[in-house]
Amino acid sequence: LERSAGVKIVCLLMFSINLVIASGAITWTLANKKSTVVRASQPTFLVLIAFGAIVSSSTIVSLVYGDESDIDGLAYQGKYEPANVACRTMIITYTCGFVLTFAPLFAKLWRVHKVMAGSKTLRRIRVRSSFLFGIVGGLLLIDLVIVGTWISTSPLTYWRTVVNYDEHGLPIASSGSCSSTNDMPFILAIFLFHFSMLLYGVSLCYKTRNIDSVMSESKYVAVAMVSNLQVLALASPVLVIVSGQPIASMFLRSAVVFFNDFGVLLFIFVPKWQAFRKSYKIESSGMGTSATTKTTSVPSER
Repeated sequence: LERSAGVKIVCLLMFSINLVIASGAITWTLANKKSTVVRASQPTFLVLIAFGAIVSSSTIVSLVYGDESDIDGLAYQGKYEPANVACRTMIITYTCGFVLTFAPLFAKLWRVHKVMAGSKTLRRIRVRSSFLFGIVGGLLLIDLVIVGTWISTSPLTYWRTVVNYDEHGLPIASSGSCSSTNDMPFILAIFLFHFSMLLYGVSLCYKTRNIDSVMSESKYVAVAMVSNLQVLALASPVLVIVSGQPIASMFLRSAVVFFNDFGVLLFIFVPKWQAFRKSYKIESSGMGTSATTKTTSVPSER
């Protein structure tokens, strides 16, 4: 079965939407990094989250890449390198994008939890940003080790296979997909690692639920994580069902990536934009009141 051009356009449109939103989030964060709302959420971590969403969403580009330019039929032998590279890139961008998106949230919530725990015992707890970046780097390293081992020992390869013949035994339909001789252990390892991260993140959200939302975002982080879990839970059985249908599988996998990243961007940055607008209006109103008071007081001094 040939990939549908229309489905590919829709998938690339989903990637473009996340790219525009995430790029806008990065630009807005850098432009307002000195504001109270952005500083409370740490600009560097916000940029990392948005950048992680871009990396993760770029997986869609690899998903829609096929062997349309393979005029020599190398994909039938698993030797069409551009498609093989796309298969392997897909794993890297998804896993690294996931960690870059969620690890900063975990690190920040972990610091809030530690500071809150220290306040109960009247101890001053100070967690340096360098240590939080170490947490992000450590989680990313675990993912890279799993993916690197997978690519080096059992790399994904793009294969095109004939699925239908005519009455004369000539091929009339074929399908192409990424496959590996021993990919299940690595898929399981990545799934368990990411699932454990989500569970731990949800537990941190619960422990910091009573902290001011401007300072910890625990409510919105929890909603984003639950949203991810729901998308994965609903999509997993459907992915198994459509595994033999390349077009449907490509679209569903692209949709899962899109909604996961879109949900994170929505639940993390929209509350920030709303809080920023609210604080800006309050500050503007305060400046206006101050100016009015100053103007009316001048005659009385004379």
